[in-house]
Amino acid sequence: KSSTSFSFSRNSLIWLFARLQKTKPNSILEMGSGISTLAHAIYSIESPKPVSITSIDHDAGWLEVTQNMLLKRDRLRNLVDFRHCKIIESNTRWGQGYELPDELNDYYDWVLIDGPPAQFGRSFTLPSIWERLSPGANIFLDDADREGERKSTAEWLSAYPDLKLKAVLPLNKGLAWFRKCK
Repeated sequence: KSSTSFSFSRNSLIWLFARLQKTKPNSILEMGSGISTLAHAIYSIESPKPVSITSIDHDAGWLEVTQNMLLKRDRLRNLVDFRHCKIIESNTRWGQGYELPDELNDYYDWVLIDGPPAQFGRSFTLPSIWERLSPGANIFLDDADREGERKSTAEWLSAYPDLKLKAVLPLNKGLAWFRKCK
């Protein structure tokens, strides 16, 4: 991954950080690690309450790069639970996605989906974590203007009546913001 072709955009980071400060999540799941991991860790140290952050990626080398980025900053060490998760074919209509460990947190109130890469698709990401989302959870899908992500958005909204699309923000390749209502 390079800092240009795979990076979460600066404008998306600024918007996301402001949303973090406004909604004050307790439990964060990142699907795809990187610069957003740094933003989540910074939010965590500024939060008056404990924040749990889990970052998963299929690329062990990239996870190590991201982990080292945090290790260089003393206050950000040990704030993120990094998980290497291989890509698997789901036994459902959703296609490929991360093989998630059973010991993930019970519930997340904030999810950023910025992986797996486009060639694997992202349709399986939301179904794989749906039961682990708290009511009112905020879900963000990066690259929402790409064809595959537009297809995922339509499939999710059709399959999950309790999922509401709040906005598709014109940031870089689009950032879709969803909320789980119940």
